[in-house]
Formats: sequence, structure tokens, C-alpha cells
Amino acid sequence: MHAAAQESAGSFMPFSPTDSQVGLFQFKHFCSHWNANNEPFARGICFCNCLRSVCLLHCFTDNRQAAVRCADAIFIDKGDPYKLGPLTVGQLTIAQTIQGAPLHTAAFFPLQPGDYPPIFFVGGLDGLVPAELYEDVQARLASHGFVIFGVDTRFPVLQSDVNNPDVGADVTTLFTQLDWLRGYMEGRTEARIAWNSTVLMCHSAGCDSTLKMIQQNSTVAKASVFLEPYSNYADTTVTLKIPIFSYGTQLSEEGFAQCAVAGRDWRQFYKIFSCPRVLMEVKGFGHCDILDPMGWEACHLTHFCTTTNNSRNAEYRRFVQGVISAFLIGTLEGYTDSLGFILNRTRIPLELIDLQSDLSCL
Repeated sequence: MHAAAQESAGSFMPFSPTDSQVGLFQFKHFCSHWNANNEPFARGICFCNCLRSVCLLHCFTDNRQAAVRCADAIFIDKGDPYKLGPLTVGQLTIAQTIQGAPLHTAAFFPLQPGDYPPIFFVGGLDGLVPAELYEDVQARLASHGFVIFGVDTRFPVLQSDVNNPDVGADVTTLFTQLDWLRGYMEGRTEARIAWNSTVLMCHSAGCDSTLKMIQQNSTVAKASVFLEPYSNYADTTVTLKIPIFSYGTQLSEEGFAQCAVAGRDWRQFYKIFSCPRVLMEVKGFGHCDILDPMGWEACHLTHFCTTTNNSRNAEYRRFVQGVISAFLIGTLEGYTDSLGFILNRTRIPLELIDLQSDLSCL
């Protein structure tokens, strides 16, 4: 029976857990269970196959059977993470002046119904680089099944802000924004946000703030992605065991304008965390190459950071979102086959300088 027909009829068709993929996605052990009499039923081996927003579950135990709805089954993209994902993406601007948000935020989310982990993103210069300059990477991440919230610590950014060393992300405000988003986003999109699987992601000195968030609140994130990170607080070992991806680029620490600082960079972030963790350093690209063309051009013309000639930046941005997607799908979402896209060098489309991993605890 077609998924839409099942939804309209409100019926559920049992199936064997030995069946191959039925519908779009298959999950295991994500559900609360009831039998036909609406009584609790939680024993047995349970598989959930999701067709659009309808999930079918068949539990087998003591020769009893029950077909039930499945809740909180997170979407898992099992395709190639370096390609555009299968989901159509929408964008929403959340303003301080109109919606009353603590911080201006750009949101990217799948348009298809489903449950998706949120990624709370703080950009470079401790959030002064507008999230709108990372649109390509954020939108592509959303196409793989994530809801991205790119926050701006100052909007609009003024020159006086950039020159003021005291201006940046206030961690208290970031916590406030994250809490505010939980309430504001309720029911606003077909995408349901799995807040219990929140990811913190950052670029450059934005990682100073997300690291402090992790240090101050052990429940704020279930995984973290550090892109070319910098922090003054990366000296203390973090006891919290969450999956972390620490990513660097060759040109970040080369030339006159070094936008990543040895001893406070991706290598140091990798050191202060423990399993599960992955470190990757890519060859031939720099700190600003992750930005959309407008942001890259500003960085390139001002020589703020060492940059490439922009001939491969579109390919590079696809690569960045691909490694992030592969890491999160493989660790946070538990589909470990996806880790092959970042651990097997023959499957990695760009040349690397360094690749390390500690995943024995998974």
C-alpha cells in the first residue's frame, strides 16, 4: 500500500523484521510500543520502517504481534555525503526586531516531514562573521537531514565591532538563544527538531564560545564539530564523552596572516577530548575557503587570511559539508557505514595532510 494511502486510511500493515528496506528508512529500538488494545507493549525485537511521516512497527515476542506508530525516529541519510542530500531545504530568517529573538539567526531545514537533529552554529570571529556567509555549507548539511541554526552575535556587523576585542559571543546569550529556539520553532515547520540530539558546530574563534558552552553545561550537546577552531580555553581536558570532529586546513597557519594558531587549533581540540573523536587536516585550502563567494572575496581582497585562487572553492564547500555529514551520521545517528567516507582515504575526494581517529568506544 502506498504511504499516502496508509496515512489517509490511518491503518498500519505489519511486516517481518527480516524484510528489506520498506519505504524510505529503517530504524531499530527508537519507539514506544502499544498493542491493539492500547496497552503498553515493549518486549521483543522491534523494527520501524518509515514511509514519509508514517512509521510502521512490528514487534515479535511470545508469538504476539502488534502494529503501532513509531515516534522520534530520526531520519538517516545512507547515501553519499559528498553529494547533495535527498531532502529539499527551506530557509528562515529569525530576527531580533521582528520575532524578538535574543540573536539574529539564519535557519536551514528539510521541507519533508520527519525528525531531524539540530545543529547550532557559531561562525568566525566569535560569531561576528555572519552566518549568512556560510549559506552553501549550511543548506547542503540540511539536505542530509539536519536543521541548522546559524547565529550572529552582532547583526549587522559594524567596523567598530570588528575592531573591538571585547565584542563577541556572550555564552550566556548563546544559551538563551538555544533555549528560545526550542520554544519558537515548535510546530513552525514540517521538520520536527530532535532537540535531544543537539549538535554544536563552529568555525574559527566561534569555537571559543561553543567550547565554553560544553565546558559549562554537560548536557548542551550530543556531538560537536570544530571547523578550523581557535580558543583561549583549549588547555583543559574535557571529561564529557561526546563525538567530536576537529577539522583544519593547511593554509590556515601559513603566510603572514595566520588565522589559526598552533597550540590552540584543531590538534589541540582533538587532544583535550577523548573517544569518540576524529581529526582531519586538508591540503591546499585555507581559512576563508569555507565561505560563500561574497565572504571569500572580502577575505581575499583584504588578505585577512591566506586564501586560494577560488578555482575549486565550490568543490571544497561540498567537501566540508560532506565530512561533517558523514561524521554526524556515523556517530550521532549510529549509521557507522557512513564513517568510511571520512576514515578510508580512498573514499575522501581531497588530499589530506593528517587523519586521526579514536572510535574504539563506539
